[in-house]
Amino acid sequence: MDRKTLIKKIVISFESKDFYTWKGKKFWIGAVNLLDGNIEEAYPYNKAKDHDFHHSMYFSPNALEKINEEEWAIFWFNKPGKLESLWRSGKGLPTDITCKIKKQIKPIKKAILKKVLAKLKKI
Repeated sequence: MDRKTLIKKIVISFESKDFYTWKGKKFWIGAVNLLDGNIEEAYPYNKAKDHDFHHSMYFSPNALEKINEEEWAIFWFNKPGKLESLWRSGKGLPTDITCKIKKQIKPIKKAILKKVLAKLKKI
């Protein structure tokens, strides 16, 4: 990969609203099983944006059914560390479910990307 392509990829990653990864994939929004706290599906910010943030346009039919039956819940991150879930019922997720979500995800180290980008631009 050439320097210009690498810089472009780093800039895109740095500007992304995907602050975490789940199963190795960057994501912004997900669905969690309210019985066991397992994340069942997750999607990047751009996928949600491409569908005008209408979850019914990109979550699977199974997920939509479980969400509608309130077996699963939707959650997202608008800021690093700020898990949001006030949606539909107006209730947030139970603390134990929030803790289980956080154990399944990894933060994207944007500070590292910023340092690498600065070094690449000097070269």
